[in-house]
Amino acid sequence: MILLRGKEPIMKKRTPAYALWSLALVAVVGVLALSACGGSGVKPAATSKAPTPAAPQSFPGVTSVADIKLPAQWASKFPEEVQTFEADTQPLQPVQSYLKIFPFLSTIYAGSPFAKSYDTPRPHLDALQDAKNSPRISAASDSVCYACKSSQYTISEQNGQSLAKVPFAAEVHTVTQGITCYDCHKNYPGPGSQTASAANGTYLGAIRTPFLTAFAKEIKSGQMQPGNAACGQCHNEYYFDPKTGDATMPPEMTDPFEIYAYYNKIGYSDFTNPNTGAHMLKAQHPEYDLVASDTSMHATAGLNCADCHMEQTSDGKTSHKLTGPLYSAQIRKTVCLTCHSGTDAQLVALIKSSLASYMAQITTDGNALATFTNNLAAANKSGKYTAAQLDPIREQERESQWFLDFIMNENSKGLHNPTMATKCLTHSLQVTQAGEAALAKLPK
Repeated sequence: MILLRGKEPIMKKRTPAYALWSLALVAVVGVLALSACGGSGVKPAATSKAPTPAAPQSFPGVTSVADIKLPAQWASKFPEEVQTFEADTQPLQPVQSYLKIFPFLSTIYAGSPFAKSYDTPRPHLDALQDAKNSPRISAASDSVCYACKSSQYTISEQNGQSLAKVPFAAEVHTVTQGITCYDCHKNYPGPGSQTASAANGTYLGAIRTPFLTAFAKEIKSGQMQPGNAACGQCHNEYYFDPKTGDATMPPEMTDPFEIYAYYNKIGYSDFTNPNTGAHMLKAQHPEYDLVASDTSMHATAGLNCADCHMEQTSDGKTSHKLTGPLYSAQIRKTVCLTCHSGTDAQLVALIKSSLASYMAQITTDGNALATFTNNLAAANKSGKYTAAQLDPIREQERESQWFLDFIMNENSKGLHNPTMATKCLTHSLQVTQAGEAALAKLPK
């Protein structure tokens, strides 16, 4: 069980700050998101009145990367937004290897490309080149790996040319446009809410087909905030469709327990652990899944990704140099402390202590799972046991890893949604312990 300092408050509803949408609300790829969680009390939440949308406008479609308007073309109209976007070149924390932070990963990721390399987040502007340089890319890798690294992939897909099963290496010199304004705004000069597409429910700050398909009902019903759509289109749990190779998301699902049941139903696995024979799942970076969940106190408070990760400039514009509550005194003052009680220093201490608690629990769970994995591997290699004896225990390895992975791979490490994080990590450890007990019952 994870213990947070103080008592987690029941946060009051906070009106979303739609004014945050100035130009390019870039999806929060590679941001170590640290939303504050748990305080000793609550006070009335601040509210902001959403501006009246302008009349819907129509803009020409895009058929190739040549049609994309780049930041330089918007600089005269949106100078501060472009300047801050292009200044977002440094990670919030020095880049480190997760394989060193969590040594147990080398054991539980055996058979996965992530056992070769897995680093902490880098800025959006590095995303495309980072993918091209990744040791996880091999001759067998497909171009679907570009899906969230470049809008070129999406433009090709939406114009009838899927790159999903085209070799990654074949497109290295073709896919050259990284993340830019288009990824969240298309070529629309201003808030997505002013466009004709938004008015008819077909555009809400996200361009990527898998997200628009998986959450079509929520988008068209008006339940999704633009700030969540822009970031959630990449920061979510997804899998690769075995038939098409396309990046695909469990339909209308954010709950990790529901997603796990869905993967079991369709018989999906990401890789097979060669030591245990277990068919494993690899969670991606499910920030949207935790933030948008009904169990998230931040969603209950009416917050979206932009509220906590994009500051306001001195003249009221939206900075596109991404940050987070741990790094921004402005966000703590204008967002966090409208619900959390205490001083700024107390809030910073709470964020740090809560994060440390989650990291410690992840380490405890991971070490236990690694031990269980090694024990199962020994039983598998002994040749003493049948598939009927080991398969139920392999399922326990798969289940334990999924729920640990869901929090470990989520960039806030649980702070976005303490309720679900605690539930997942507790469940993971319980399944690991049950697996060890099952191994102990096998005949010697």
